[in-house]
Amino acid sequence: WSGNYWSDYLGWDLDDSGIGDTAHEPNDAMDHLLWRHPTARLLMQSPAVLALRWVQRQFPVFRPPGVRDSAPLMSEIDLTIKEGEMLALLGHNGAGKTTIMKLILGLIAPSSGHVDVLGGAPDGPHAERLRRQLGYLPENVTFYEQLTGREVLTYFARLKRADRHQVTVLLERVGLVEAADRRVKTYSKGMRQRLGLAQALLGS
Repeated sequence: WSGNYWSDYLGWDLDDSGIGDTAHEPNDAMDHLLWRHPTARLLMQSPAVLALRWVQRQFPVFRPPGVRDSAPLMSEIDLTIKEGEMLALLGHNGAGKTTIMKLILGLIAPSSGHVDVLGGAPDGPHAERLRRQLGYLPENVTFYEQLTGREVLTYFARLKRADRHQVTVLLERVGLVEAADRRVKTYSKGMRQRLGLAQALLGS
């Protein structure tokens, strides 16, 4: 692909072409590294990294040069999803699929327009109640590896204030009953993904 899909995409213009060059490949490589070695996440919060982020916030001159696409390929989206409907988001890297998910989850706010999820803005006062109603399964899931599958689900049920009786039902639903009392570190990637699906289905 060439060009940017969202007008608010800020990238590093490494070759002075006027197009942001923050490559998806390095981001993907970092994601895979952190998936294989979760303890590497500690580096992301190291004093050195935090200090660099503080310097960039205080002194913008130290930031890499950013560019803003003057003619984005996708500048707005307008859709309504009704109860019982399913929606698939398809598109190239950078098309905005993850951005849309973050908007729905309330992790970021729209720069213009509005998002309404189950009767309210996901990034406003409605957020606390909404987050107990939403389930989300990311591409790569990471759990506390010393806990068992049952303990992980019980922990998330408490966070979502969901009925803990759902835990056993969901473990059966995703086919993890026999592994429910094994530590997550012994799970295969597929088993972790199924545990993540059970976590996303907690609540209502």
